[in-house]
Amino acid sequence: MFDASIDSYGHTEFRAALLGKPDLPKWMFLRQTGNSNKALLYGSYQDDGELNIEVFAINKYNYKTSLRVISLQVEKRPKEALYEVEMKFLNLNIEDLFEGDWLSDLEDIFRDHLWKESPEIYVTKVASVVDIGGRVPVNPKDKEGIVVRIGGTTNFSQELRTLEVEANQLRNRVSCPRDYKRTSAEYRFRSRSFLPDWCGFRLITLPEQLDGEGMMQHQDAAFSPIPLEEDSYNPPDMGHLPRRDLLSDFLLSLLLPGFVTAMLLSTLTCFMCCQHEEEIPSTQVEQHSSIERATNALRQMASKRNLSSAASSRVHSRAGSPLDASLPRPSRQGTLKLRALPPPPYSAAQSDA
Repeated sequence: MFDASIDSYGHTEFRAALLGKPDLPKWMFLRQTGNSNKALLYGSYQDDGELNIEVFAINKYNYKTSLRVISLQVEKRPKEALYEVEMKFLNLNIEDLFEGDWLSDLEDIFRDHLWKESPEIYVTKVASVVDIGGRVPVNPKDKEGIVVRIGGTTNFSQELRTLEVEANQLRNRVSCPRDYKRTSAEYRFRSRSFLPDWCGFRLITLPEQLDGEGMMQHQDAAFSPIPLEEDSYNPPDMGHLPRRDLLSDFLLSLLLPGFVTAMLLSTLTCFMCCQHEEEIPSTQVEQHSSIERATNALRQMASKRNLSSAASSRVHSRAGSPLDASLPRPSRQGTLKLRALPPPPYSAAQSDA
């Protein structure tokens, strides 16, 4: 399909869009996993007609590009499915469903056991759980899961209605249990290696038809594909949407702090500027000054008395001290003359010798 230089070596990345449009319609998906050089383009178009899809390929190794336009011719079935059964499977990815006999095995389960009354049974829609708002599994080894709708031309069978009652009992629990999800038809899917999530089981009736009891099971909103001929874009009207008035919030955020600040400033101004100390009378000032003068005079007299007593005590201590009499007098030459002690007298024994 593409040039040999694109697929020869390296990883090739694919992107697709409707011809002349920036993206694919919301009912069409492009799936490419990991480092695979294969991409899966799938979807279900509600109307018949021709679609032109641009597929852009780029080689991540040599950055060579290639562009191809794929023309798809969509034709309506002779008998369209008016009733659909929606199921969720946990052990499959979207690319696994299109490999092998998974689709045919799933149709055989409904055709042979659960919906025998319907002459036409086929898969109407397929989507990944991640593409419709689900979460990526925490464990990278786990599958993302898929959601499949199986359509039929006749009303739902009693087996399907029984399954819906059993599934409603599980959906009423919050949150939906992952371990206990067994129903009466569990073994039919397990035998074909399908692991169903019965919390995602639903019976859907298209808006044009009612079931046998005159009750609407579920309203399936019709797809609104991107127009193929009109180039004009009409954005939704924003006039009827409610708008929030931010003026009151803005004024409140300014006035309330300003009022509190003004109150604090006015209070501080009153304390600092408006309250003055009373003037002291002159008689009281003279009384305090006379007391202060008397105190200073007494302090001066006490200090003089202490000085005179200290001087007289030093004079008396120097005159009567015996230490001055024993000390040698300094000579005029400035040296000290020590008196030699007389030698001891000779004893009688030394004189006889």
